[in-house]
Amino acid sequence: MLIGSRLEELSGPRPAKDFPDWRMELNKTYRAFCKFATAVFVLNVVYSIPTKLIQERLAEDWLHSVLHLLSAVFAAYAAWYAPSNLPARAYTWGIGFLYGGLLVYGLLTPGLFLNTPFAIPLGTADNAFHIFVSLPALVITALDFRRSLRTARR
Repeated sequence: MLIGSRLEELSGPRPAKDFPDWRMELNKTYRAFCKFATAVFVLNVVYSIPTKLIQERLAEDWLHSVLHLLSAVFAAYAAWYAPSNLPARAYTWGIGFLYGGLLVYGLLTPGLFLNTPFAIPLGTADNAFHIFVSLPALVITALDFRRSLRTARR
């Protein structure tokens, strides 16, 4: 007993069985993705709004920029200010599936709500952006889902 307690003392406390080490690492990954997404969406907005102003396209594509700005704000909240990891997980899953879906939809059609004041054109640059944002999120969610299945089987 003395040797076992001394080894435990040296190695530190063991993680609880219901909250394995990989879950804590994955929670850090969710928050890291949200930090990445914040930077990507802010850079997108900083680039696209002046570009659309110069090209005189902001009036017909304003909603697209607002949605990207809101995505950046929620990602920043989930990454740095949220009291738990739930917003980061929800954001990562949502971005993965929503932007993955927009990628597929954008490959098939020219956009959403076209010929309305709420038009969201989905061109080649938009599709590249959507795959750039959704692919890492889908990989993280797939790893989480796979590990959750493994843990549930044990």
